[in-house]
Amino acid sequence: MKTLRVRIIAGLVAIAFLVALAFALFTVINTKRLFADYLNEYRITRQVQWARVLAEHYLQRGSWQGVNQILPGSRENGSMGMMRGRRVTSGEMIVLAGPNGDILAATDRFDSQSLNGDELQQASAIQIDEKIIGYVYLKVEYEIPGLATMESQFLRSVYYSSIGGGILVAIIAALIGISFSNRLIHPLKQLTDSAKKITKGEWEVKVNLDRDDEVGELAQAFNVMTEKLRETEMARKTLVADVAHELRNPLATLRAQLESIQEGVTKPETQVILSLNDEVIRLSKLVNDLQDLSLAEVGKLSLNKENARLDLLLQKVVGLFEGSIQDKEIELSITVPELPQISMDSQRMTQVIINLLGNAIRHTPFGQKISISGGEKAREIYVEIFNEGESISIKDLPYIFNRFYRADKGRAREQGGSGLGLAITKSLIEAHGGTIGVLNDYKGVKFFFILPK
Repeated sequence: MKTLRVRIIAGLVAIAFLVALAFALFTVINTKRLFADYLNEYRITRQVQWARVLAEHYLQRGSWQGVNQILPGSRENGSMGMMRGRRVTSGEMIVLAGPNGDILAATDRFDSQSLNGDELQQASAIQIDEKIIGYVYLKVEYEIPGLATMESQFLRSVYYSSIGGGILVAIIAALIGISFSNRLIHPLKQLTDSAKKITKGEWEVKVNLDRDDEVGELAQAFNVMTEKLRETEMARKTLVADVAHELRNPLATLRAQLESIQEGVTKPETQVILSLNDEVIRLSKLVNDLQDLSLAEVGKLSLNKENARLDLLLQKVVGLFEGSIQDKEIELSITVPELPQISMDSQRMTQVIINLLGNAIRHTPFGQKISISGGEKAREIYVEIFNEGESISIKDLPYIFNRFYRADKGRAREQGGSGLGLAITKSLIEAHGGTIGVLNDYKGVKFFFILPK
């Protein structure tokens, strides 16, 4: 298996070799071009020199007679003074052509009787009094002494330097790759080791990396994920414990009453059967509430939405609690205008209002007030339910919508609450795309929720 370290080092070494190869190719191509340019400049310079010599010869003779005597080499006379040091070099072919391009003389055998268009264009004109009397063309081959050797030696040195440089750069790249891979892989190994510990249930694991790059962000995200997983695991364990606790009492009651009937201590009278039925109903409601809550939290709770008015639902639910309100002599006020229809599940929203209003009635002291208000804003509808009484403790506020959470567990259980009402309410509101919250007031507590139009 190729590790990340091997891949990084191999990649850097490969890049180093490719760069060295590209440099060598560029150098070779550029060197050949430079040598070609040098030969062209050399040819032009030599042609100009020979054009002057040949023009002087023509002035002295009045014709090209005897021109072959000066082409092979230099002569030490006055008229040929300009030829001093102008010997024909090996690898050069000097061609003298007339004004029309016909070959008049050459230092070597020329393949044709006249210069072609390209050769004539490259040739240097021989002029006297601005009149062209001929052309001199210099054909340069690589056989110029020392030129081929110099080029081959230079190219050979380029090859060797490129190979040596490539090896050196590859070694440097490998060292850099080792250092870089260590810096990159070490934190990844920490993350891997921590992930393995998490799979074993070690939730307190944290990755401490003092880095401000992407790896540091990954470590921070990993720590956040670990904390969320830990909270989820704790919530799961708490849920199991809470469910077991909630089921224990009704099941114990059922068992005790059934055993009493079996032993003949208690007769199966109507009152006893009704008591058993109440416990069964309570268990069924608890199971149904848990199922609804689980479906809502994973976004799979089915909603039968239809257009309905929330103010009408409020009035309907208030009517259901008239008996409880009268028993506690609660002063109830409703200030909700006629609201526009919105898309909602009327049955689920009725459940929301029942939970909130029932919670308010339970926690409102005898003879105190409950006020229900609502209205609409730009794209929202809101409802507020306020009850007088004790405020919720500051430490309890953040958890008030958690499942099975009770600020006063003993009182809530005695009154029949399962601790799921507010959690289900929150999930149903969020399933409708809304938000819900709770605020302490100096006189009591206010629950509110907001729904989109």
